[in-house]
Amino acid sequence: MSSRVLFAFGLLSGSAAYSVRLRAQFLLASVLLTAGTGCRHQQDPAPTVRIAATGGAAIASLPLYAAGPSGCFAKEGLDVRIEETAGSTKSMQALVGGSADVAFCDYLKVLNVTNQGQPVRSFVLLQKIPGFVAVVSPNTSQPIRRLEDVKGRTVGTTTLGGGYHLLFSNILQQHGVNPPDVKAVGVGGGMALSLAVERGVVDVGLVGPLGLSYLQRRHPSLLMLIDTRTAAATKTALGFEEIAFFVLSAREDWLNAQPQLARKLAASMQCSIAWVHGHTPQQIREILPKASQSPEEQSDFEAIAAVKTALTDDGRMTTEAHAAAVRLLGTTATTNRQPYTNDYLGH
Repeated sequence: MSSRVLFAFGLLSGSAAYSVRLRAQFLLASVLLTAGTGCRHQQDPAPTVRIAATGGAAIASLPLYAAGPSGCFAKEGLDVRIEETAGSTKSMQALVGGSADVAFCDYLKVLNVTNQGQPVRSFVLLQKIPGFVAVVSPNTSQPIRRLEDVKGRTVGTTTLGGGYHLLFSNILQQHGVNPPDVKAVGVGGGMALSLAVERGVVDVGLVGPLGLSYLQRRHPSLLMLIDTRTAAATKTALGFEEIAFFVLSAREDWLNAQPQLARKLAASMQCSIAWVHGHTPQQIREILPKASQSPEEQSDFEAIAAVKTALTDDGRMTTEAHAAAVRLLGTTATTNRQPYTNDYLGH
């Protein structure tokens, strides 16, 4: 079977190899199932789903990357191609442009594109709190002790316009800082942002669990300006305990044309969420692609444990989580289109 992986707006290194492994695991599971049932006829090819996701960020996307090795995709008879992009913004561009069927992205991005008239809907909620922190570089040129000190400084994020960036801009406004007065730069996924923070390339970094764990182990006195890793911390930073964050989204025409496929994908995500909740960080790290692992395995264990606490239990969007995201975006949020649905989720 061809190992070719479709490229969507800037495929990152390591994705092709992971796609091949994922497809191989699916094929092996299919062979075993066929042998177990005594089936003698040739099986129909499994339907293929192309999912755009940020490259090098498997720990932040645990249910998606665990669904193949855990057997959840095979259980639903799916052939999934994870097409890695440079960030959530690029993943949404791939979805809207048609080079991906589904996007793993932040819900704030879904609200923004639906406000612009794009017929996109989220159909699985994967993470109910943001899980990122704003950390001060240990090598910043000038002291930063509070959010107000960020004015005129450089802030690094995975991708401009992504969920972390939007949340940070909102919090800056609450503290009297005009977002355009801060120089925001997109650094990329994986360990790139953590290294930029450590070296002082950026003064502040909006890092996820893996980046924070890596930096804290090397710099124990690291200063955090914002923390959204728990419900309590999220309430302190944003004013509410939960907010719809990472989701699977698709175009409405794809959902309408492929309802059974959407249900199978949603079911595989519910299966994978349960698998992640039921396994240790050590077991989970073993199934992740090498490109998404840090040089220090203990940092990965800590990051995986943090992500597990942010995951939903069943993939369902709640009215509270949706409303929190709408309130955060304020007048930029739309009410003309329903940006989410739970219709494809089983009980």
